[in-house]
Amino acid sequence: MLFGIEPDERIINGGTHTYHDTGAAKVIESKNIVEFHTHCYWYNRDKWRPEPVRFSVSRENGEGPFILTRDDTRVETDGSFLAKLQEIIEKHKLVSVNGSYEHTYGIPPEFLDYEIKAVYDSGEELHFITNGSPESLWCADLRKALCDELVRHGIEDMLPPIEDRRIARFDLKFNEWPRSISYATIRTEDDEDGKRPVHFSKIVFNYETKSSEGLKIIKIPDGFYAHITELVDQTNLREYSNGKIDFPDSFGGGGMMMGMGMGMSMQSQEQPKIDKERTPYIGYCCEGESGKQCNTFRYGDDIPEGLREAAAVIREYLEGIFASQ
Repeated sequence: MLFGIEPDERIINGGTHTYHDTGAAKVIESKNIVEFHTHCYWYNRDKWRPEPVRFSVSRENGEGPFILTRDDTRVETDGSFLAKLQEIIEKHKLVSVNGSYEHTYGIPPEFLDYEIKAVYDSGEELHFITNGSPESLWCADLRKALCDELVRHGIEDMLPPIEDRRIARFDLKFNEWPRSISYATIRTEDDEDGKRPVHFSKIVFNYETKSSEGLKIIKIPDGFYAHITELVDQTNLREYSNGKIDFPDSFGGGGMMMGMGMGMSMQSQEQPKIDKERTPYIGYCCEGESGKQCNTFRYGDDIPEGLREAAAVIREYLEGIFASQ
């Protein structure tokens, strides 16, 4: 219940109840959170389902150390964790929805009643409840901040199994007209049968000249996959997994799609055509020691800025490896 509002059971499914506190601040001067509560959902790409993210940070009776509480877990934390939460609030401009209440009836719980309440040392407050989505970036950032803080205390139950996290194969590809660049694990005649390949390749192809600009193959250096694992974790790269590895089969050739409408005759609709040579894309494959993979292929306007930044960090490392060989 927010602002004394109880859900109205008379509203039919799909109806939305909204309220806005016109007195809620749209600018909060203080940066120092002294109490924090949240409930939202995050889409777990390893389990392919939404999972709740619910935790709070407060002092006992307003005194002593800050206590982070998540379900039955309680650990001491400090101002550095609260500072990360403030960074997330500022990054996603969450103060802009301060004082808002929104509840839609009859939709799954992972799409409604996402809440944040932050109390500052100045007495200022940020508090809202809104319909959300497990794909919301601020939810992903809150979940990562919580996971990182618990890991700092030796609590790793929010992480995938270690055999899935430790990367044993990594591929990355870009399309940046006029060039396509691919970094990939590759098997050569020097690799032993039945064992993982120990060579890595870089291929550059120029679509404008229709020619290769080079193939370079190196032996994977010591510590390579350990560092890739660190970079994948640091950049949150797995969050962008969508299980795809290439353009959809139905695209690229123009083609016709047939469909039947309700009470309508058979219709044809031309599929949008994609120029695969000029369309920017980013794709990657991470394979854990267990053999479990997470993949993504994003192209055009569907490439999130966070994915661009994460891929650029790993690409810089890969370029350094090839330059040193």
